[in-house]
Amino acid sequence: MKKVFIVIVLTVILFYLPVMLINNPAFQQWFLQTYKPFSPWKIEMGQAVIQPIPPLLSVQKLSMEHPGGHQVQLDKLTARFKFWRFLRGQVSLDPFEIDALTIHVAKPLKAKPKKKRKPLKLRTLLLIQNLLIEESHIRKALLRLPNDKTIQAEEIEVELKPHLFGGTSLKIIFHRVEKPRIETAVFQVVTNFDHWSKNFPYMNDVEGSLFVKEGLFGRLPVEIIDAKLKYKDFHLYSERFAVQIKQRRLLGKLDSQLNKQTFQVKLTTPEPVAIPEIGSALRTFNVEGDLQLDLEMEGRGFKPARSEGKGHLKLTHRFAVEPEIPFDLEAGFDWSQGTIRLDPTQVQVQEAAVAAQGNIYLNPPSLDIKFDGKDFPLARFFNKFEDKNLHPIFGRGTFKGQVQGLGKSIHLALKGEAEEGGYTPLLAQKAKADLEITYDGLKLVGDIFTNDKQTGRADLKIDYGPKVSGQVRPKTIHLNAEFEDHPLETLLEKPYLAGTANASLKIAGPAKNFEGMGKLSATTGEIFGVAFESLQFPFRLTTKQLVIPEVHWIFPHQEVLFTHPLTFDFIPGGVSVAGRPLEGLQLDLEYRSQGPEWKIKSLQYKNPKEPDYFTTLSGTVTGENLKLAGKGKLDLAQIQFMSRLLREGEGPCSFDLQVQGPANNPSLQGEIHFEESTLSLRVYPLTVEELNGTLQFAGHTLRTEKLTGLLGAGSFRLKGQLTHENLVAQSFDLDLKGKQLYFRNPAGNFRMEYDAKLNLKGSRQQALLKGKLTILDGRYTKDFNIIEEIKQAKKPAKEIEAAVYEGIPITLDVQVRNLGDLLVDNNVGRIELSTELHVNGSTLHPQMEGSVEVGEGQIHYLGLDFDITRGFMEFRDPYTTPYLEVEAEQEIADAHLTASLHGTTDNLIMDLAGNSATLGPLERKDVVSLILFGMTTSERHQQSQYQQFELGPELAAEQVTHILQRPIARATGLDIFRMEASPTEEGRSRRLHVGKRITDRFHVEFTSDVDREDAVQTFLLEYWLTDFLILKGAREAEEDYQLNVGLRVRAR
Repeated sequence: MKKVFIVIVLTVILFYLPVMLINNPAFQQWFLQTYKPFSPWKIEMGQAVIQPIPPLLSVQKLSMEHPGGHQVQLDKLTARFKFWRFLRGQVSLDPFEIDALTIHVAKPLKAKPKKKRKPLKLRTLLLIQNLLIEESHIRKALLRLPNDKTIQAEEIEVELKPHLFGGTSLKIIFHRVEKPRIETAVFQVVTNFDHWSKNFPYMNDVEGSLFVKEGLFGRLPVEIIDAKLKYKDFHLYSERFAVQIKQRRLLGKLDSQLNKQTFQVKLTTPEPVAIPEIGSALRTFNVEGDLQLDLEMEGRGFKPARSEGKGHLKLTHRFAVEPEIPFDLEAGFDWSQGTIRLDPTQVQVQEAAVAAQGNIYLNPPSLDIKFDGKDFPLARFFNKFEDKNLHPIFGRGTFKGQVQGLGKSIHLALKGEAEEGGYTPLLAQKAKADLEITYDGLKLVGDIFTNDKQTGRADLKIDYGPKVSGQVRPKTIHLNAEFEDHPLETLLEKPYLAGTANASLKIAGPAKNFEGMGKLSATTGEIFGVAFESLQFPFRLTTKQLVIPEVHWIFPHQEVLFTHPLTFDFIPGGVSVAGRPLEGLQLDLEYRSQGPEWKIKSLQYKNPKEPDYFTTLSGTVTGENLKLAGKGKLDLAQIQFMSRLLREGEGPCSFDLQVQGPANNPSLQGEIHFEESTLSLRVYPLTVEELNGTLQFAGHTLRTEKLTGLLGAGSFRLKGQLTHENLVAQSFDLDLKGKQLYFRNPAGNFRMEYDAKLNLKGSRQQALLKGKLTILDGRYTKDFNIIEEIKQAKKPAKEIEAAVYEGIPITLDVQVRNLGDLLVDNNVGRIELSTELHVNGSTLHPQMEGSVEVGEGQIHYLGLDFDITRGFMEFRDPYTTPYLEVEAEQEIADAHLTASLHGTTDNLIMDLAGNSATLGPLERKDVVSLILFGMTTSERHQQSQYQQFELGPELAAEQVTHILQRPIARATGLDIFRMEASPTEEGRSRRLHVGKRITDRFHVEFTSDVDREDAVQTFLLEYWLTDFLILKGAREAEEDYQLNVGLRVRAR
């Protein structure tokens, strides 16, 4: 018994003595530093503890480092072994735990030489077959891969155990993985080691599956990945493969014979799959949208250099920015000996297409692809970029190019041209570009054409610096751009600019810190409808700002010189404008391309000469919406060059306004006050002087209690209100009182002065104009020209109605009468009218009631003036000129001649009749002969001295002057140009008349005999002092002067 006890004690001592030695920290450090024949790894650890019963291994702070740079680190490792499994020849870990595991895989410095694959050792297979891991946890695992790539997981569970009926399964569960971000991933492999072989690929009868839930790969969110592969007897195939993205699935299929090295791959999307933007947010192409594809490939060989096969791809992608416009691609391809050949391929975008064809080389990786497109919408391409600075590019382009090489050997060459394109809002009629891109840089030469003439050129060169890992390659920019005689109208889609410009720009330096300078000069142009004679300014440009140090701006009546800099600071997505370019002017604006939006932080102007004149403006303009507030007092003369509506202005104007809402339908609050102001609007030909009163704005209502002013020699007073929608009047109640107001039609052939007392009331659909109109002086001076009347075709009734009135249909109830002269004064005659009319109906269908009588006057015919005896005017058709009928008479010798004029005022017909005391009633030819030659036809035949005048030069000369009067008057600005022949005792006297109406009251006329040696020239001045008092002055060649004052009074 004693011996047994001694044996047991010695056995225990011998068993625990090595354990105690191994657990000794000093021994562990000595052993790791001195004994290394089994591995090149350098191992360090805090302390290791081995416990025999129950079997346990615990390691603290383990660090392993390989000479090749690989590293393994962990904070704690705990492994418990089941003793009874040792008795069965198995190694069982339950549990197996590792905390804070970090594995770093270094990039090899040189390629490893290929080694011949060794047969699988039996002891390795036995070890794997008899290893059991029933429960294991690896917490806070981090895997570092070459090129700064990392994968980390919050926890990993590993399970390795045999099945009851044979086979072994390995199951690995990942929880909360980052980069890529995965909530849960389950990887499982089931195999039967009995079917494995000792030769490569060793394993056989293997079934693997992968299930991923809620993953994010780059920017691609994946809800589920469900895949299952099987391998048996060199046959590798998929039982299922599905990727689910937003409830839509990408399905796949794989079938491969490894011993024959053949394979088939299919990918398809039964429904479009939502694809997010999966690239970098900085200057990348945004592929976000719905993708639908069908891909099929089959081939032989797994090594790229020896593989061969073919495939087919059909793809439709609807980008999120324009889902209504699909991009369609269908391509066939094949590969062999490391080269992929693309069949002729087209990318179809609506009616345009891009064709591509070429090769992709796999060893070394390289491209050789040619492509071309015709009439391709550039906006469809550039609006897909993440960089919104490229979105404004538009137009239709035709191009041809080729891309070769890859990486450092990349070379892209492209030539193209675009029609009616540009960079919103800049517009170019035509542009040509020659682009070349290599690994070392970019070269772009662009030409701009207007009306087939080159007006601009840009030469851009970008040099790329060496590439540094994790950094953007440095770039150096060189840009030279010039414009010569370039029309400014083509630079903006809207007609805000006009004129001709010369400009130049030079930029050089690093892309993030370049510097540039240039200058611009423009002549005879407009900006926002305001005409200018010249504009000149230099500028400096950097990556952060544009500075305009001075501007020399010459307007027709004003010269503006910016003496202080105007600064444009570039901010993310926009530009900030600030400065004090003029004395008294301060501005602080901000523009954002998102929207777009103009933010007026502060715009102030203080008149240096008038401190009381101070104006402020602030607010925002977003797209088509306005939110502005302004107030102050200004002199209209200071802003006349800045307004599209204002031709002339002078005098004080105070305002306090808030504008809000759409630009085409704004709501206004506040008021505008005029005080002895002068205003001339471009839409109205007359100037309003001494304008006084207040305009009050309340939403969409405009009202005034009293607005007065002078128009020429007349005055007016306006009172009432109107409402508006979309800048169009909708309802109104306006009272107008005017004295001696002036009207002239656009053709200038009808002018009148009048008094008015009118009221316009109602809505846009039903309005009534009621009141009185008194004509003080009126003249209709359009000449009758038979040639022009023949050329003018009659308009259909609908066209005439549209021409009469295109605006609001207004019902009329207006009394019209004249107190002063109302004349038809043209080449037909001078006819005085007296009217008492009631105008009713509508502006589209006016009706006249009352009378228009013809008073005195004269009719001109063949150089002879007939005195009017009676006549009348009536309105037979509201769409044509009035109908006139006049009778006039003249005495020649013993004959009494009568002229009857009738017809519309622009198409009159003349009838002649006569009666002689000696011959009785005269024939028409005798009447014409009396007018032309002063005698009848028989009398002319009896006197031989008159034979030469049979249809002689008097008639020809006089008729020629009637034909030439209108074109000569237009060319010279004369109102009178005619030749007259009058009978005298010596025969006939011919006189030339030339004259001009300086104003409606002041006339100048010159007459001269043209066929007499003692010709007399007369210079006549006529001025109407009032409507009834006339002053006449004349000077003849004999230095005779005459001055007459006449009073014409007519009873009505």
